[in-house]
Amino acid sequence: MEQVFSTGIPECTSPMVDVERPNIAERYDTHIGSPFMENLEYNHSSWIDLVIQHAAGITAQESDNLMIGPVDMGWKSLSLKSIRFRNHDIDIEFIREKGMTIRVDGIEKAKTVGLQKVYIKSSDKL
Repeated sequence: MEQVFSTGIPECTSPMVDVERPNIAERYDTHIGSPFMENLEYNHSSWIDLVIQHAAGITAQESDNLMIGPVDMGWKSLSLKSIRFRNHDIDIEFIREKGMTIRVDGIEKAKTVGLQKVYIKSSDKL
């Protein structure tokens, strides 16, 4: 599943990437790759959810614990800042050469060599 996600997202979203004018369109014509809509400023939460929940792997648990299980998308870096989770700000920074750092309310809670699953326990004041 992880491999399908890490290769499928870039393939499905490559028509959306325009460095001159970034946008997210909901539906593209599969034959020619252009959007079905004229208003390219349209943005929806499902794209953000894919990045936060699946690429970065931020997953709420039944308890007050937080699991962060990122998927290796082949990116050189990934940085998410001030993701609100139960009245706390979560920051995830990954740089392939340096590893991954997770901060809660600005305090470092975990540091790993590469991308790996990390649990932040409620006893860590999350």
